[in-house]
Amino acid sequence: MLAVDSLAVGLRLVGRTDEARQLAEATYRRHLERHGPGTPAALASALNLAAAVGASGDHEAAQDLAGSTYEGHRELFGPRHPFTYACAANLAQYRRRCGDTGGAVLLGHDAVRGLTDTVGPEHPSTSNAMLTLANSCSAAGDHGQAEELGRSALHRLSDLHGQEHPDTLVCRANLSVTLHRQGRHHEAAELRAQALTAITGLLGNAHPHVRDAREWLHIDRDLEPQPF
Repeated sequence: MLAVDSLAVGLRLVGRTDEARQLAEATYRRHLERHGPGTPAALASALNLAAAVGASGDHEAAQDLAGSTYEGHRELFGPRHPFTYACAANLAQYRRRCGDTGGAVLLGHDAVRGLTDTVGPEHPSTSNAMLTLANSCSAAGDHGQAEELGRSALHRLSDLHGQEHPDTLVCRANLSVTLHRQGRHHEAAELRAQALTAITGLLGNAHPHVRDAREWLHIDRDLEPQPF
């Protein structure tokens, strides 16, 4: 079933959100039937499902599922395991989407600190958790902190993946939104134009990331826990 989980992730990443959700739901049910809840495979599948549900726009359901998955990871792996911190980063974005910006910022800080301590500041999961935290800080009105985090994440992702990697481009688009919210419209427009051209070329006009960037909305990046 690992291959099917991976296919659901792939469908979500290319913007086929309805198909991704249907496949993730079916796969999660099979994990529960074969292994029961609380096993590593079932928890990983549940986190994938939460991401698919959130990508389809059902943020309340994503928050509920990610919350139970986060607690499952804390119980199975402990509160200071990288998988647990990755769950925390994902849950933080769903909290923000549901209007709990304060809770999102607190949990996001915990995720970034934890991943920095466990897998290191240069690991891509740490940079992507920082990207999510920057989104939450901006939503909470702390645009200065959001810009600082966004620029740091952009620098790290550029070094890790290069300028044209999707994660780097998403981070650049998010930074443009943060600048736009500060009233720095010219600087924001130039930065967004760079990111939008490249993202559109990679993912196509219909992709949700392209839509969000055009509408001056922050783009979220779900973490996919892998062996660290």
